Amino acid sequence: MRELLGRHEDLASARPDEPAVVHAREPHAGTVQTWADLCVRAGEIQEALTDQGVKQHQVCSLVLKDHPDLVPTLLALWRRDVRPSSWTRSGAPG
Repeated sequence: MRELLGRHEDLASARPDEPAVVHAREPHAGTVQTWADLCVRAGEIQEALTDQGVKQHQVCSLVLKDHPDLVPTLLALWRRDVRPSSWTRSGAPG
């Protein structure tokens, strides 16, 4: 994950205003997030996770299907060394 985070930070520095994620599905179709947007939102989410007591090396669950906060949330979790749990299609922990 550290390599992926480093690559994201490099792109955010080199190309802050370029599109990083373009959402294709409703209700967020057409929403564009730049590299800088992802960085800023990941920081906000990371702060919220810390405020909620999420600690390093914990496992947590995500439910963010087709939501603009999915990528920033993953970045925030990886920055905190928090591991997202895997889920099956049925919605039960895998």
